[in-house]
Amino acid sequence: VVSLISQFADDNLTLNISTGLAIAGVIVIARSIKLITKFQAAREIPARFIERNVSLRGKVHSVTEKGLEVEHVPIYLPVISPLLSKGSLRSYCMNEEVLGLGLARTAPVPGVLPNSRLYWRLHKQLHRAEVKAEKKGRGLWKEDSLWERTSKAISNNALFSLVKRIF
Repeated sequence: VVSLISQFADDNLTLNISTGLAIAGVIVIARSIKLITKFQAAREIPARFIERNVSLRGKVHSVTEKGLEVEHVPIYLPVISPLLSKGSLRSYCMNEEVLGLGLARTAPVPGVLPNSRLYWRLHKQLHRAEVKAEKKGRGLWKEDSLWERTSKAISNNALFSLVKRIF
């Protein structure tokens, strides 16, 4: 039994060690360039990702009073990512989506130089989404209907309030 095990180990040892070292090397390289790092908060995203306009992916879990709760998905790799993810993810800018729904307003981007090309491109894209929501009357820019305005005017009327108190 011992001789069979030693013979099997001798035949397969070089293949297993080299394969193991190759896999370990790929993992170390991927972690060092943050390909498989899962960010827990926005402040953990390296500044070079913002400077190079690296796309990050995530799933929105809920909308709370504190903001959006998003689960970050590691950077997309053509061969590996489909195997690791449960479904394919659509790619879109979360900031643009929130602005397009009228749930937010544009603000200066801290950490990005205001006279850089990236800043103006991003600002223009986000401003378009905000203007689109404003034109369509979504979210913050939603106007009350004629019926809602009329009912508010009547309920705020002093004479109506006096009649209401009497009856």
